[in-house]
Amino acid sequence: MSKRVLSYMLVALVSMALTTVLQPLSHLQALAQQVQQPRCQTFPETGKTACGRFLEYWQKNGGLAQQGFPLTDTFTEVSDLDGKTYTVQYFERAVFELHPELKPPYDVLLSQLGTFELRERYAGGVPTPPAGAPGAITGRIGFPSEAVPALQVYAIEAAGPRVYSVRTNFNQQTFTIEGVAAGTYYVVAYADSAPTMAGGYSQYVLCGLTANCTDHSLVPVVVAPGQTAQGVRVEDWYARPGTFPARPGGTASPTPGAGPLLYMWPRYIPQGLMVRKDKSSASTTKFVLELYDPAGGQFYGTITGGPDSVAVNPPARGVPLAVRGRQGVSFTTGAGYSVFWSEGGQSYAVIGGLSRDDALAIAESLDPLDLAAWRNRLAALP
Repeated sequence: MSKRVLSYMLVALVSMALTTVLQPLSHLQALAQQVQQPRCQTFPETGKTACGRFLEYWQKNGGLAQQGFPLTDTFTEVSDLDGKTYTVQYFERAVFELHPELKPPYDVLLSQLGTFELRERYAGGVPTPPAGAPGAITGRIGFPSEAVPALQVYAIEAAGPRVYSVRTNFNQQTFTIEGVAAGTYYVVAYADSAPTMAGGYSQYVLCGLTANCTDHSLVPVVVAPGQTAQGVRVEDWYARPGTFPARPGGTASPTPGAGPLLYMWPRYIPQGLMVRKDKSSASTTKFVLELYDPAGGQFYGTITGGPDSVAVNPPARGVPLAVRGRQGVSFTTGAGYSVFWSEGGQSYAVIGGLSRDDALAIAESLDPLDLAAWRNRLAALP
């Protein structure tokens, strides 16, 4: 074999060896370049591109169904909430904000669109929904024994403070909760013999109460103004403790029909009157909000409620009228008008030296608060 042939063979072997060694290196370099390049996705529907953390957040948090298509590319924007500048990207249903000062996954936050929309639409305050005639909830009771114990059956508002209830007798298998304000409620019952045991109207009931049913989430019951929601079946006594809402008022038997005391605060105060802070107070069983004329005029008033308040004893000679969509009474001594009514099983009144229209206007403007919020509003007054 000639020396020239041997040289060619040697060169070929060396070339093959170098190719074998360098191919993995070139593959690693290509992978490194891919890692260094930001991951992006262009959406032909809008022509916009989402990249990096915004794309990751979009993919992991509902994608198209929840966030929609991107409407812009990324840009910087000064937040109306805190005055700081953030990198943002607008999508059809959300605005993504980049917060590099936070650790993932909290470095991408959604802009508070609800806050901005509320400010723009209702700068003067959220409108009060019109009051309607109260409705009712009726249905059946089932219990995992031959006898049905006496129960307290509750309608608990799904997104609000209102609670209504009715007491049933031993072996009573139907119930009706009257005077329920229009809204959406969950229906749960408790037995006095086992205070922590709860039964409910749940998906488990609709599924057939069988071993194949595993969903114990409560079924929303919608009460329309003046209508009765029917067909509610309180039969699910098989959910784990804590699945259903806690018994309103604790484990002790509450007064039949009585929900939690609502601490009322007025959005309307007649011209010339002010809250008298030093004469106003609230406890767990009563609240009193005194209105007076600092100029010494004849008009004054008191907003009160609770089992220890004068609202529990409306005058027998009162004239029936509607108050906050409920049956109430008005009464006059000649010096002024007062109105009395019940709400969620609790008694309330606006009393004193007021015109009839002003007394009713105050009552209709009342916002229900909890005790802490009511005291905070009082404390904030000058």
